[in-house]
Amino acid sequence: MNASDSFSLAEMEALESFRDTIAPNRWSLIGASAIRCRLPLPRLTADIDFAVAVPDDDVRTRLTKAGWRHDSGKLQRWTRGTARVDVVSATEDDVLAGVVVLEGGFSLSVVGLDLAYSAVEHVLLRDTLTIPVARLPVIALLKMVAWLERPDRQRDLHDLIFIFDNALADDDEVRWDPGHALASTNLDYPNQSAFYME
Repeated sequence: MNASDSFSLAEMEALESFRDTIAPNRWSLIGASAIRCRLPLPRLTADIDFAVAVPDDDVRTRLTKAGWRHDSGKLQRWTRGTARVDVVSATEDDVLAGVVVLEGGFSLSVVGLDLAYSAVEHVLLRDTLTIPVARLPVIALLKMVAWLERPDRQRDLHDLIFIFDNALADDDEVRWDPGHALASTNLDYPNQSAFYME
């Protein structure tokens, strides 16, 4: 699967703008967009999710200067043209606390975002655009955290199940490789993917 096929031209331009705006601070692509970089997620997602290790006020200033508009109806939503991004701002201190408090007193768990910043793969989307994408086990962890925080959001649970079921392709030779650690588990075929996830 070519990761660049997962994004429209408008989304690619949004990713490039976001990279230029947030660099050199640590950040990564998370959520369904990050899944789309690796697996053919069957559901559509209209926004791109980022975790950034930058104070929220700083993020607001930078994105506004770069031509992004803040959506007053959704605290983390920013738009530019037809592109929409959701930005979770969590500094190292926020991650240590495990939570950020947004406008209006709304709190959001940031458990696992330290891994979203450190356990990344740099994915080439086009010649001028490489982005840090949280690794699949980290995305799964963040989906667990999100669902535990809001069990009514069924899509997080569905995404988690999708990751577990599809992290290892049905015909991946690892499934039959006696030299791979997977062989020593004696797991049934349907459970191999979740164990293997990397």
